[in-house]
Amino acid sequence: MSRQKASPESVLVKEPEKASIDKLEQILSRESAQPKLVGSNGEEILIPESVYSILRQIVHGMASGQSVSVELHNPELTTQEAAEILKVSRPFLVKLLKEGAIP
Repeated sequence: MSRQKASPESVLVKEPEKASIDKLEQILSRESAQPKLVGSNGEEILIPESVYSILRQIVHGMASGQSVSVELHNPELTTQEAAEILKVSRPFLVKLLKEGAIP
């Protein structure tokens, strides 16, 4: 199956956004209840845990000064696609699979 690729561009926090990103990280790190998104029209929707988990990781990386990019892929990969993601050769990955070192 082929991977869908997000834009190859990474996002780095711009100086005017730094304070907002830092505040957002503080809120996300201490949030205990399920968060919600409130639209400009007042419409509210609970943020699913899977989305919230990724959002926390993205905001933490940005607050730490890291650039962030998102890569989308199908849940099933060919060994070549998996090797490219892991940045190893396909033969090495196949060897690990055959040895049972990875599922």
